[in-house]
Amino acid sequence: MSDVNDRILSAVKENIPQDKFSIEVLKPDSLAFRTSSDMVIPTIKAILTTSDDATLSTISSVDLTDRFELLYHLRTLGTIATVRCEIPSADPRITSITPFIPGANFAEREAADFLGIVFEKHPDPSRLIVPDAWPKDLYPLRKSAEMPTPDTVFEDITVQETSANTNGTIRMKIVIGPQHPALLEPERFTVDVDGETVTKVVPRIGYCHRGVEKAAESRDYMKDVYMVERICGICNSCHSTTFCQAVETILETDVPARGRFIRTIVLELNRIQSHLLLIGHAGHEIGYDTFFQYVWRDREIVMDLIERV
Repeated sequence: MSDVNDRILSAVKENIPQDKFSIEVLKPDSLAFRTSSDMVIPTIKAILTTSDDATLSTISSVDLTDRFELLYHLRTLGTIATVRCEIPSADPRITSITPFIPGANFAEREAADFLGIVFEKHPDPSRLIVPDAWPKDLYPLRKSAEMPTPDTVFEDITVQETSANTNGTIRMKIVIGPQHPALLEPERFTVDVDGETVTKVVPRIGYCHRGVEKAAESRDYMKDVYMVERICGICNSCHSTTFCQAVETILETDVPARGRFIRTIVLELNRIQSHLLLIGHAGHEIGYDTFFQYVWRDREIVMDLIERV
């Protein structure tokens, strides 16, 4: 075990009784701590003490038919430490970590939308990705989910935005999106304004969600590679690479050096063309179309190199 993992393990042992967790060494050399749902927060807090910049990377949730597994991935000391726990599918409840890690907000609400997991004490348990009119008890990533058909009747819901006048100060709620000329993708921002001061912004995403996770379950690995490339046409290489790396880890496959070199070249070219696209588009947004044309002209050279590789 590496020195980094020794430090993480020591931090957990100092704060958590050893009979409350078990250790798994994953590939690459990273640790996973399996514990009960009531020990998740103490274990996460122990890992966060290992570094000043330790933080949550994401939360994964998996349907294991009779139970759900939650995996909290924490980045610290240049590696990933994972806290794993299982909760029963009959009553999937666990205490939210959003009150002390605000960045967990979206990840927990996504798990709530897709699997129906209830995160108790979450400050904003509203829907994030599925539509407001989505059937109440239909959780699409559950193995038992029966997906809607064209004949499915959705709920009739009207989202009302309100304004109020308090103590002589005008307070307004302004909705930007989901369709707006300044937005590159459909998304909605509900902005609370007190006079000229923005006091709160509530984002709503999911308007471009196409059910890739659900579709991937019914395809083999090779077919999934082509599908995940279509998540984004601009940064397609990173999606296919991360998917392939996950499969390689599962199968314990070693990628030949030549393959790693080619993968790195493609990723770097993809990064360059993506930056050029965004820089050019920024020029277009401010009315500097000459700059836009120059940058996109140079981007075509990079695109040609990618095609040749």
